Formats: sequence, C-alpha cells, structure tokens
Amino acid sequence: MYCHNGSYGTACLDLDSGEVHWTNQDLWVMHENGPGSTPVLWKDLLIFHMDGSDQQFVVALDKATGKERWKFPWHARFRDSVNGATPLVVGDKVFFSATYGAGSVCLQVKKDSYKTLWKDDLTKRGRILDIHWTPPNYLDGHLYAFSGRNPPDAMFKCVELATGKVKWEWRSYLYRGSMIYSDGHFIAMGEFGDLALLKLSPEGHKELTRVPRVLSSPAWTVPTLSGGLLYLRDTKKLICMDLRVKKK
Repeated sequence: MYCHNGSYGTACLDLDSGEVHWTNQDLWVMHENGPGSTPVLWKDLLIFHMDGSDQQFVVALDKATGKERWKFPWHARFRDSVNGATPLVVGDKVFFSATYGAGSVCLQVKKDSYKTLWKDDLTKRGRILDIHWTPPNYLDGHLYAFSGRNPPDAMFKCVELATGKVKWEWRSYLYRGSMIYSDGHFIAMGEFGDLALLKLSPEGHKELTRVPRVLSSPAWTVPTLSGGLLYLRDTKKLICMDLRVKKK
C-alpha cells in the first residue's frame, strides 16, 4: 500500500503486516489544506500532487524505492488553494488540474523525464479545465469533467485529451458534481443532491433520467457501483439504490 500524509512524507506499507518497506520524508509539507492527491501508479512510478504553501508540484517516485524520478512545478495563483483532484493516467499521458488559477496540464511521461503536451495559458482569463477535487472521466480519447472553483462558475466540459481542445461546455444543475461510467452510461451526482443518468460523446450531452434531491448539499462523494447496487453519500447519510435488472 502506498500512502502520502503531509508532514510524515510518503510511505510504502505491507497490507498484511503493516511493515514499512520504504519512506520518503524529503517530500513533506505543513499545510492546513492537507497533503494533496491520492498517488496513482504508472508502470514503476507513483505519481501524485504535493500541496503546500511553499511547495506545490506533481512528483513521480520509484514505487520500489521511493526515490524521486521527476518533479513538475505546479503552483496555484492563490495561497488559499488545494491540489485535490487525483491525476489521471492514460497510456503514457498524465493529466492533472486544479482551481485557484492553476488550470490543467497534460504530460507525456517516461520513467525519468516528461514532456509537456499542452497546458493552460495563464495569461488568459478562462481555463481549459479547473477541477476542484472530482477526478475526470476518460472515454475514447476525451475527458468529461466538472470544472470550476465555486457553484456559480461551475461548468461541465468535454475536452480532447491529446490536444486540450474543448469540444463543448454545459452549465448544468450538477455544478461541481462527480461521476462514474458503467455500461455505456454516465451516472452523475450533483453537489446539491441531484442524480442523473447521462449519455455523453464528443458531439454533446443527453440527459436520460434525473432524480432531484436524492441527497442533501453538499454531496461531494463520488458514487460507487458494485454488483448493480449504487451507493451515494452526503455528509449526513448513506443510501443504496438497486439498479439490477429484474428477471422476468
């Protein structure tokens, strides 16, 4: 198990025994907003955001030793910031995004280096994507993601991963929602508790079903689907919806 915990650094633990295989305490921060994102695996690397008032970057560690392989500077434009969205790995591409003026970046990565494929132009007012905490969804070369720092400016976007081209935008009632993909459909949970079944493609979006106010605000937890059962949670309750097809 790989974990990252702010001032305690990054560590690799044995799940059965709890034995510590390695630690890297060169990467630590003291910051009220937390340590950053969850680590993701790419081949022999662990890739994640580091978040702190003086240190903000995306880093890649050797998963066997914890040794740093490369680091990409990643600074928000405001101190009151957080790198909360987990990086997305597709093939040899790593995408990451943050709000507070940071925008988005897509890297082509190797074990000991990276190449920037595209990134937001910080001289412009708008951003390709500025994801607060919800992981983007990837399908057939495109990202489907909730973007925006606050509900009034939140939008849902389709972006081509290889180029950063925005295919379309939707100012939806879901605001800064979260979403999963299953069986050709997207299940989206809006931050004010609205549940929706969507059909998404580079050509546009289509709402198939909407169930208002299933949860209360804020509903920020990503839905979980297991065995046809959909689990949804806000800050006060957990519900389970049976999506299994009944046999006739």
